[in-house]
Order: sequence, then structure tokens, then C-alpha cells
Amino acid sequence: LLQKDKSKRLGAANDVEDIKKHDFFKAINWVDLEAKAILPPYNPNVRGQMDLKNIDPEFIREPVPASLSRSQSLSASVQDADVSFVGFSYAPPTEL
Repeated sequence: LLQKDKSKRLGAANDVEDIKKHDFFKAINWVDLEAKAILPPYNPNVRGQMDLKNIDPEFIREPVPASLSRSQSLSASVQDADVSFVGFSYAPPTEL
């Protein structure tokens, strides 16, 4: 799945059938999974959307990046992104 060349990725040839037949995923009952009839291996006990007891406090104390904040002023812009990525460029090898 992590192959850079997308034509070599698992599932590239026969779509999801390749993935279903792979040894790692063979034990999955795909019919039950699609029907959502499989119980998750772990279901955390939470009291609501704001219940953070299952999240490590280290992550709760981290500041929220401005790009994710719910403020009314969304100041992110292309210029801001340009400053963050000075000197960076990317083009897939086939497009060079």
C-alpha cells in the first residue's frame, strides 16, 4: 500500500480483491465487515464528544495549530503557505 509507484500498490491491478486475498487481510470476513456486523476489538467508554479521558494528557496540552482553530477569522492564505514551504517543490517522477 505504501509503494511510491501507484501501479505497484496492493490493489492497483484488481482493486479491493487483491487486498482481500492478501495474507494479512485473509482472516477478515469481508461480507460481515461490509454489513457492519463485526464488533470492533476495542470500544472506548466515553461520555460524549468532549470526554478526553482516553487521550494522553501530553496531547491535550499541545496548542491547536492556527489552521485548525475554530476562530471566526480564517487568516490562512496561499502567501502564508508559501512562507512555510520556501525551497520545497514536488513533482511525481513521471511528470518531471
